[in-house]
Amino acid sequence: MAVLTYIVTVFLSLQLVNSILKMWKFGGAAGWDAPIQGISSGLDSFSFISYDRSPYSFEVWQFFLIILGLQLLACIAAGILVSLLSFLTKNTMLAFFISGVVMAVPVLLQQLGVTRGILGYVANFSYTELMQVSSMFTYFRAYNVFGIPLLYPTLIFTVFAIVSGVLVFLIYQLFRKQQVSS
Repeated sequence: MAVLTYIVTVFLSLQLVNSILKMWKFGGAAGWDAPIQGISSGLDSFSFISYDRSPYSFEVWQFFLIILGLQLLACIAAGILVSLLSFLTKNTMLAFFISGVVMAVPVLLQQLGVTRGILGYVANFSYTELMQVSSMFTYFRAYNVFGIPLLYPTLIFTVFAIVSGVLVFLIYQLFRKQQVSS
């Protein structure tokens, strides 16, 4: 619960400050009802990602709320992983380095261009990709799961919801076995 409280507090504080600064910089909330396809990259834009060819029919305000919610879920999933690693290693620095490796290896694979086969799945379904929510909505990408096509954002969040649920159960079991009874 401490991890969740910390993550939610820091996340919401940073997003509140970021939102206020963006609204101040761009002169208010005008344009929030425009489609996301109007957000394009460029020197005059605040986004480095272009949504010109996005298949999703969100308005900017809907997209903003979806991104906030999914980024919060991604941060919670990463926090759960770090909590498990911290418990297993009992050493703060070792947990820090292992967490860094878990986050960095998929990025390294993508930078090296190793995105075929199983390594491609490791790169596409990683905590780092999970946290880059806004890039998931730039173009259409689907995976065939048991003969059913699933959109990439839906699939990655489903996979990490299951993984996080298993990790929470594992953390609970490990803490339960460690408790001292009188």
